Amino acid sequence: MLSVNDYRTADLGPTATYGRRRLCWIPASREHPEWDRRDGNLTLVMQHARTGWGRKIETDTYAVEEQPPIIGVMGRVFLLLNLSDDEQDQPYQCVIGPNEQCTCTAAKCKVPASENSHGCKHIDALNYLVENGHLGGESETESGSWYDPDYGEMTQREMAML
Repeated sequence: MLSVNDYRTADLGPTATYGRRRLCWIPASREHPEWDRRDGNLTLVMQHARTGWGRKIETDTYAVEEQPPIIGVMGRVFLLLNLSDDEQDQPYQCVIGPNEQCTCTAAKCKVPASENSHGCKHIDALNYLVENGHLGGESETESGSWYDPDYGEMTQREMAML
């Protein structure tokens, strides 16, 4: 059973674009009767680095699910579906490990890495969660995924919105 003690927040460190980057991780309860196979929800809060009042703040919440190992991919694979953006219909695929990559815009544009960042906020957050033991276990993907990539079939998220 999950408790409030399982909730995690962390500072990811500033970058050239963002003066402040924070994450909030809420793991999913596998005992909950409506558990949909996700590992948890990740909220990222980014505040732009410009000085003064009114700095833009971006907040996005993602459903996170670890995928089974993919042949030829060196690293752990995660799907991140943005729950805050109705226009994102496909999850980002993030690989963390020796050959880190993400299908988000920042990673595709090759945003340069810095002291506090790999160039992608998703990879930075997943690395933090794994390195600190918050995403340590294997995902129970053999019993099905909350994301169904088959065209024409409604996902559980789409059915819940009906």
